[in-house]
Amino acid sequence: MKKIIIISIIACCLLSFMEISCLAEKPMSPGEYWTGLTKLDRNGVKISELVKKNYIRGIGKGILSTVTIIDLNELDFDKICNHADFVLQYNEEIMKIMDDLYRDPANVNIKLDWMCLIAYSKLKGEDVELLIKDGRILGLLPNL
Repeated sequence: MKKIIIISIIACCLLSFMEISCLAEKPMSPGEYWTGLTKLDRNGVKISELVKKNYIRGIGKGILSTVTIIDLNELDFDKICNHADFVLQYNEEIMKIMDDLYRDPANVNIKLDWMCLIAYSKLKGEDVELLIKDGRILGLLPNL
């Protein structure tokens, strides 16, 4: 019985040391993840672009899926569908704007979905400075 208790104590100590060392590692920021996807590219095949485009396409399809489960009046329904169609239609342009925005080191902590909103708004010709400032602040908050 004493051996089991001693082994359990040693195991708990080892596990606690491992957990502390894992917590000491700095997590990858959304910008580092986005720009780091280029490491997937091989032999001229731009796998990173496929991943990025599919992420943006998923946001557009998610908007459309949400529309089907909530009750909207016709005007709101059309407005939301237009947003989703725009995201799906200008997928590549949104990706390029996100690439450009993540090149700025001040933007690396802006979360991917927020950055997609910024790119969408910029492509629509809207002023995005406030969105960028808000995204930087939100990016510093812990995930809840």
